[in-house]
Amino acid sequence: MFQKLLLGEFIGVLPLLLGVGGLPTWSQTENYVLGSAFKQITEGYTIAQTSTNPTVKDLEKFALIVKKQRSLAQETKQKMLKVLESEGLSRQRFREIAQEKSDTGASIGNFSDEDLKKFENVFPEVKKIAQEDLLRQRELVKSQGFTIQEFNAIATKVQNNPSLQREVLKLMKN
Repeated sequence: MFQKLLLGEFIGVLPLLLGVGGLPTWSQTENYVLGSAFKQITEGYTIAQTSTNPTVKDLEKFALIVKKQRSLAQETKQKMLKVLESEGLSRQRFREIAQEKSDTGASIGNFSDEDLKKFENVFPEVKKIAQEDLLRQRELVKSQGFTIQEFNAIATKVQNNPSLQREVLKLMKN
């Protein structure tokens, strides 16, 4: 419940920075579209584990980042939808094709040649938008003075601690 409240339409803070998540509300597409982008951006980063809880100042900065990430995710989603619409490809169809390509890695027979052509036309732009978003997300974390490792450590602690979850939600409302 916390993750849904905290992130709204965004797929998740920790997965985004670790490379296991993806596009806003496109949960079936993300690994295919963003797999290499996540690896490039997060390469060499691990979750830093500490035994202490984050400070109030850290939680304030964390809440601000998450709030801004939600806004960035919405912008990214709108850009991607615009690209899909320009080619006449529905979000659902894009997701289905991407998932099938991700699962098989080969050509697909379940889709019309027209849909596959549309997918191939929009995929590079969708991937570019996603990669730009990931860079913006990373810069957002850095702008608040966190390393990716520090931010991920706080995200882990917040996700595992109901008291910290309530505090972050409270801070996000302010």
